Amino acid sequence: YLNQKRPPKPKPAEHLLPDFDSFVAVDLETTGLSDRDEIIEFGAVRITNGKLDGYFSSLVCPARPISPRTTELTGITQTLVNDAPECYEVLPEFLKFAGDSILLGHNILRFDSKFLLRDSAKYGYSLKNPMFDTLSYARRVNSKIQLFTALNLTYLTEFFDIDVQKHHRAYEDALAAAHLYFKLRAFEAKFGKG
Repeated sequence: YLNQKRPPKPKPAEHLLPDFDSFVAVDLETTGLSDRDEIIEFGAVRITNGKLDGYFSSLVCPARPISPRTTELTGITQTLVNDAPECYEVLPEFLKFAGDSILLGHNILRFDSKFLLRDSAKYGYSLKNPMFDTLSYARRVNSKIQLFTALNLTYLTEFFDIDVQKHHRAYEDALAAAHLYFKLRAFEAKFGKG
């Protein structure tokens, strides 16, 4: 009994090719960075045929406290989330918004997906959406052109002159990732083929 292994963590379904114009860009803010941390903000934008077609944004009240580092980074305080709905209330609304779209995000495969998959399973939902990571895509593009000196969202939005009102807030970062996807695609088409 004690030697039983934990069930394997669910893995996101990865969509590799930048061959789509419709998707839902998503970003999460969390209480911290560990697997035990919790979602404190959902942000998402729906893009249909390259055009903004809707958005989703909600704070979430977590069961564990927000780390001082998270508050410093995001500006989200415990007081701000105390009256927010809990994850079990927000998650189904987000999943309804996302539908069966490709989910796109910056570092979605290693970060956001682990919270989305864990909480979907926890509350009885099946999240099978393919996911496209703009961080992985930027890395692939940069392996050909070698112009980026960093691959984080802040650097890349500055490199491509994408206007971001406030980094490290879920809606703004989701919108930034959507813009970044199209910028990277155009950049790759111009400079990175071959």
